[in-house]
Amino acid sequence: MFYSYRLCSEDADPSWKAARPPRPAARAGVGRSTTKGTVFVEKISVSCEDYLEAIVVLGGLGHHAVRSVDVAENLDVAKASVSKALSVLKEKGLVDQPPYGDITLTEEGLEYGTRVLDRHRLLFKFMTEMLGIDSATADEEACKMEHAMSDESFAKWSAYVDGLERG
Repeated sequence: MFYSYRLCSEDADPSWKAARPPRPAARAGVGRSTTKGTVFVEKISVSCEDYLEAIVVLGGLGHHAVRSVDVAENLDVAKASVSKALSVLKEKGLVDQPPYGDITLTEEGLEYGTRVLDRHRLLFKFMTEMLGIDSATADEEACKMEHAMSDESFAKWSAYVDGLERG
């Protein structure tokens, strides 16, 4: 898979933010319904989303703990980059990792990472099966697009694609 290699820190390269318009309120976070209403997890950087997605994939949809070295290999980054990203993800309550231990996703981390993965898979499938785009290009572009789509837009687009498949 293609992944962005920017460190999981808004301060890593502040110049990229200058050209981007502000995010709409709908993209402010990932919602999760509970008995007390909807709990929102703050929107994280593209790179952090890639780390969560990789952990979900490596952990079999988050059901198994993942080693840092496996995340580094999957994303083709240094182990130090994984450590830096994990500290941000831990701070946001999306992963747990004891010192020198394996990585596990919190409930919020699993939901967030699964949403990113779902977007990637549907975008990839749409581009390869319905548009005839080659796998390498579709994978690269799906990775870029998955981060820009709001939950509302994804739900509507997913329903549209489902309608096309049913025919």
